[in-house]
Amino acid sequence: MIGAASLLLISCGAAFGEWPERGLTMVTSSPRTVTWSVEEPDVRAEILRSLVPRLSRELGVPVTLVFRPAGSGVLAGNMVAGAKPDGYVFGALGGDVAMGRVIQEFTPYNWAEFVPVSTAWRTLYAVVARADESAGNLLDVPGKAPSDKLRLAHTGLSPIDTPTLLAVRAAQAAGFSWDLKKVDSLNPDYLLKGEVDAMVVPLGSLRHYPEKDKLKVLTVFTYSTVSPCSAGLPTLATQDLKIDLNPPFAFYLPSKVNWRIRSRLSLAINNALQQPNVTKAMKNACLEPFLEDTDGVSAVLNREYKQQESVLKSVNIQEKM
Repeated sequence: MIGAASLLLISCGAAFGEWPERGLTMVTSSPRTVTWSVEEPDVRAEILRSLVPRLSRELGVPVTLVFRPAGSGVLAGNMVAGAKPDGYVFGALGGDVAMGRVIQEFTPYNWAEFVPVSTAWRTLYAVVARADESAGNLLDVPGKAPSDKLRLAHTGLSPIDTPTLLAVRAAQAAGFSWDLKKVDSLNPDYLLKGEVDAMVVPLGSLRHYPEKDKLKVLTVFTYSTVSPCSAGLPTLATQDLKIDLNPPFAFYLPSKVNWRIRSRLSLAINNALQQPNVTKAMKNACLEPFLEDTDGVSAVLNREYKQQESVLKSVNIQEKM
């Protein structure tokens, strides 16, 4: 009997060995490249690529990065939510995928199917206009004549994406509203062609736009006085505009994955994110580091989820359109 029990323990150990026993897949909603070029890499994608070698060393198995930006990242979210609860597939997802589109019921999954493992950064977004636009910031816009109502580019209002939601909320706080105009992508080329007057783009991507000298920033969505890349630019803080910010970029597992796996993955991700070269790369990419460990991340993301839900309900932009 003792021998049989020993054999059972040995076989169980072989079947349920220490995680991870094989390679992991990190699926992300981030696009590979910027909207105006199929060759210029997206700065957030570059950060994720830089994490792969460190995560592989931390976990002792290969980590493969897979890009699934289709459907504004819904495909990536679905891959994570529908993965087996064994911890071998985890997501690196932006706020649109894990929150905004879930709240607006444009996903085949719901918030309860995710468990956040670690936060990473907030993407600094900026409202951009052509350099010859008379308004110098968002507070200048209400002084324009009604016929000069600015056309804000967006890629769809059902569901509304995070950049557009930020711009709508900021305009409300500044005392005006946009003339919302749909475009195929948030490509600054539309500004230079005169098809729209304003657009929200990641500040880090804007720095690499080949004709950035023909554009100007009307506001950066940050309240920090030391945000990377925003020195000398109008911000929410300098204009005293009070709005809720966009949810942080974060890492997720399927919700049924056990806590030991979650804890180990969280530790590995945080160790990778805190490497000096990664921190420097984030700041160069105009990303605000936003780190939480496994004990605090669920509380932070649940609070952000409720906040985003409240904002979406208060804006109710679909009915206005």
